[in-house]
Amino acid sequence: MNNKRLKLPNGFGSITKKSGRRRKPFEIRKWIDGKQKVIGYEVTYESALAFLCEYNKNPLLFSPSEITFDELFCLVKAYLYPRIKERTQSSYNCAYKHLNRLYDKQFAKIRIGDLQSAIRDIHDSGAGYSTQKKARQVLHHMYTYAVKYEIIPPEKDISRYVDIDKDKKIYKKTIFNTRQIYKLFRASDNRYAKMILMHMMLGTRPSEFLAIEKTDVKLRQRYLIIRESKTEAGRNRIIPLHKQTLPFWIELLAENNKYVATDSNGVQLNYSRFRSRFDKTLVEFDISPNVSEIMESKFLIVY
Repeated sequence: MNNKRLKLPNGFGSITKKSGRRRKPFEIRKWIDGKQKVIGYEVTYESALAFLCEYNKNPLLFSPSEITFDELFCLVKAYLYPRIKERTQSSYNCAYKHLNRLYDKQFAKIRIGDLQSAIRDIHDSGAGYSTQKKARQVLHHMYTYAVKYEIIPPEKDISRYVDIDKDKKIYKKTIFNTRQIYKLFRASDNRYAKMILMHMMLGTRPSEFLAIEKTDVKLRQRYLIIRESKTEAGRNRIIPLHKQTLPFWIELLAENNKYVATDSNGVQLNYSRFRSRFDKTLVEFDISPNVSEIMESKFLIVY
């Protein structure tokens, strides 16, 4: 990604990174009553810029006709990132790297052919549907922001016309059958076999399961609360605990960890690490030939 910082317009304010080890190293200053005063400190440059944008409430100070694609993305990050999760921020940053041919172009002069060429670069690099889809989402956010703040008129939102490759399903998705579930129960001295069964009986998304904190599990009442979810409707929902997995919940909750899904050292599992252990566990117990697909499928729950 282009590391060039956005040139702030006169009167907008300034952001300076202070030396030394600081929790919030980015100092934010603003001219007030003829004097430059410190108005805040932030952890990252993007959050500091978001603070200044919120303080000024006027992105039009940036001269819409001259602002580049990369400069606009910096403004979009400042506006959007405080509102979304870190893993989503990371996926947007990765997708944005693929749009590097657009960085120095004046945003208002970009045409649909330019956007489509950037998507073609992603295709030619070997990246597939998911990367192209994420890049298109980044473009949607950028054009929505540009229309909202009158950097371009609504009819110039060309992101809606961007085409990407079709999603290709390489494998047919499978589900656990009764025999495979019983195999996992028989192997329940394995830490990750327990987690697979706990996850399976909840029926949640992997990301939701991995974000469960011990304080949100109510053993006595036999339910838990899902705080983190991809959708608004999925947040703060209550899910009962399956009685067959109760011993596993009791065992993992007894550990001195903040999260339920951790490795043997107490470190929280992210999706990638959980996926790796998931696949290895299924291979170890000869449960499924399609281990790379089964985690993405709906689990078959047997009572």
